[in-house]
Amino acid sequence: MLSIYANGNSSDEILTRMKDDVTSDVDKSEGSFVNDVLSPTSKESSNRYSKLDDLLNKAFPQYSKGDYLKMHAASRGVPETSANCAAVNETINGTKGTKIPANTILQTPGGLKYLTTVECIIGDDGKVSSPLKAIDVGSKYNVPANTITQLPISINGVTSVTNESLATGGTDPETDIELLARLLQRVQNPPSSGNKSDYERWAKEVSGVKGVKVIPLWEGPGTVKVICYGENGTPLDSTILSNVKQHIDPGNGTGEGTAPIGATVTIVTVTNKFINITIQGFQGDNSSIPTNLQAYINNLKPGSTIKLINIQAEITNTIGVEDFTGVKLNGSAANVTTTDEEKPILGVITYE
Repeated sequence: MLSIYANGNSSDEILTRMKDDVTSDVDKSEGSFVNDVLSPTSKESSNRYSKLDDLLNKAFPQYSKGDYLKMHAASRGVPETSANCAAVNETINGTKGTKIPANTILQTPGGLKYLTTVECIIGDDGKVSSPLKAIDVGSKYNVPANTITQLPISINGVTSVTNESLATGGTDPETDIELLARLLQRVQNPPSSGNKSDYERWAKEVSGVKGVKVIPLWEGPGTVKVICYGENGTPLDSTILSNVKQHIDPGNGTGEGTAPIGATVTIVTVTNKFINITIQGFQGDNSSIPTNLQAYINNLKPGSTIKLINIQAEITNTIGVEDFTGVKLNGSAANVTTTDEEKPILGVITYE
């Protein structure tokens, strides 16, 4: 944070300067009339200098946060992404004709709650499929199949409930750090007529997308493949991928999205390629190694080569490491390559 005005203007420093302006024949010691009169003024003046610094920081996106950062971003055409609620179809079993009201609560054993979005009635086959929506936004509501199995308030005629498929589409609110990164990307890479930077920016405008790789001309002129992934390189669900497609190219080249006319865009997600690391002859404190290696590997895009020499450098530069004799990646002392749709992820770290 910038501290220009407040620097050298603490209440004590201001009080000292004010006392220096009073003639020496007047008592200025602590408890004196002059000291007691000037002290409140010095404190108020110091507060004003701090507020000036606060205003100065708000003038720069790099030092802004919250609503001020959002206003910076909006003024440059970078709207904040909206977090979304997860959704899934729930199978409700029971007696034919049993009515399930809209807004009925269902939940996981861990207490994650969902609501039915419409009223439904159990059919002749003793079950009905009811759409559910999470009660709040967030990726934590993207739960596996057969985990929404509880009905907190029982309904006569209902014997069991479950989601037969994965709950998808839940995304977390965008953080200030993520919004600032998108803002700086736009400012440092001004919009063009649909270059690689544009496609990356458009994809990240969709909630849930944290990383992007763009492959132009992947299937000939006018074709673009956009490979998206989520937090820490995780694959995205079909709901988020559909949102990206709708945002960039809903009409397959007709220019109805952000992509220019004639650009047919394919949206896919990644598979993870785990990088298991063996450190041989290790000496020292290894507590910080996982954090450093994960940060390094998380920054690698799909299609990257994980270089043995870079992994060795990350280990060497970790605080607490004294020495080691060698490193293996996935069992071999060699580089590891990935395809365009494989995102490297840190696997298991072992020591020999």
